[in-house]
Amino acid sequence: MKRAKRPPRKRVLLADDHLYVSETLRLHLEERAADRFEVVAVAGDGVQAVAETRRLKPDLVVMDVQMPKMDGISALREMKKLKPAPAVLILSAYDDRAHILDALRAGADDYLLKKEMTPEKLVLHMKRAVSAPLPSKGTALGALVNALGEVSEVSGLTVVELDILRLAAHRGATAKDISKELSGGRMSVRTVATLWQHIYEKLGVRSQAQAVCAAVQRGLISAEPEALKMNPKEIK
Repeated sequence: MKRAKRPPRKRVLLADDHLYVSETLRLHLEERAADRFEVVAVAGDGVQAVAETRRLKPDLVVMDVQMPKMDGISALREMKKLKPAPAVLILSAYDDRAHILDALRAGADDYLLKKEMTPEKLVLHMKRAVSAPLPSKGTALGALVNALGEVSEVSGLTVVELDILRLAAHRGATAKDISKELSGGRMSVRTVATLWQHIYEKLGVRSQAQAVCAAVQRGLISAEPEALKMNPKEIK
């Protein structure tokens, strides 16, 4: 009986201006996940991180926000223009809304806080980033996505979530269409998928069709086309 072939290891680039952080992460990965991940490069600034990402085409980048020459958010934007674009985890000491929202707008796959990360947790989030289509629940990005926009006292849905339902109901919009409509394409498709999951949970449904039906029945959205309540300029 032939053994099942192991999937190839995912190629990882680590970017942090503190070398000891990257080297510590590299050691943790070698000890705990050598069968899943291979660190192909370490970068000490944003410019180098983008250059190495272009050259090596890693599957995943784990990157700090504050770095010399080019900050992590700017580097993230450049990485997401590449084809194929890598999954990018932001690993930062900053837990304020501004940094997290900037990362979301730039297309981060998740935003992790250094103070909350153990080696085991980081490996788990890395596995999710390269295999799952959603930012992880319980992370800074996941929390912000859930809270983005004003929340309706009646439904618990945010303005953004209600607009997603309207787009799906009246235009049959895909995740890519929704991203383009709400943010000019700056909100990632993964983030739209996360928002859909939050809508399902709040409405107690399991699909987009059920969500739209429930929203119309409860009077949360009109059955007739209406103007979106959100100004696309709010997500830049």
